[in-house]
Amino acid sequence: MIGLFEKAADKREREALAWVRILHSETVSDAQIEAYLTWMEGDSGNATAFRRLDQAWIAADDAKDAIRARFGPEARGQKSASLVSHVLASLRP
Repeated sequence: MIGLFEKAADKREREALAWVRILHSETVSDAQIEAYLTWMEGDSGNATAFRRLDQAWIAADDAKDAIRARFGPEARGQKSASLVSHVLASLRP
């Protein structure tokens, strides 16, 4: 029985992350918004999972912006993976 709950929770987390990505994208269609609202209303656990992952997404963006501000203009245009490399290289003695 616990295994079934874990599978449902994993599915919910994957779906919530997919909605976070969609809703933070540059283009969101009316159909996507309607599908998101339907998903949110489908189960109270969906809203909880979405809020938690949305907050993590926002915190990650804030951290990325802070790192770019701290490590200068050359870090601002870099993608996340190269940004981490840049930060690590700048911290070496």
